[in-house]
Amino acid sequence: LDVETRPQVTWTAYGDGKAGLAVVSRGLPESAVCDSPDRPIALTLLRGFRKAVFSDDNMGGQVTGTHRFRFDIVPFSGPVPVVELCYLGQRVGAPVRSVVLSRKDYPEYRPAARLPRLRSFLEYTGNAVITSVRMCGNALSVRMFNPLNTEETAVISPAFPEGSPRCVTLDGRDDMVQNVIFKDSAARVTLAPKRIATVVFEKDGE
Repeated sequence: LDVETRPQVTWTAYGDGKAGLAVVSRGLPESAVCDSPDRPIALTLLRGFRKAVFSDDNMGGQVTGTHRFRFDIVPFSGPVPVVELCYLGQRVGAPVRSVVLSRKDYPEYRPAARLPRLRSFLEYTGNAVITSVRMCGNALSVRMFNPLNTEETAVISPAFPEGSPRCVTLDGRDDMVQNVIFKDSAARVTLAPKRIATVVFEKDGE
């Protein structure tokens, strides 16, 4: 017998094509859209057990103490905004980064800046959702997935346009299914529905 609950990474939504409601949460990995006329969304907050698994005592089986939860309510009109909810889930789930400054970091104690205040590893357009951008030695790795039920094209312009891009699998081998076209300093990747793609830009001669 199938169960209502499903794994949740960042969000759960229900809509009838005209309007709907989404719940975006952090640290709540299970949810359900209940099979009832009003279709409520249920979130699993805690799970406690009489006895911990592979243990003869009860230590660890109960989740005691004070708990705090955060979930954002997102009403929407029209179909479920899948791409927008994926990025909103990333923002809710990403922690705030803190930076400690020393005396030499303040303007009156450091030389004039020679680099622009803002700079990006890449520019991107498309409906695929980017989940990771990182430097691997001299290579730039961009991982994305297509959350939609339609074929989508992603266009990536890296900071070093001389790079030669290629698609790789999750374990780093050449992807024999996914192709990338590099033209006019931009890489174009067409993803099938629900497809994951990892594009690696390697500098020429490296």
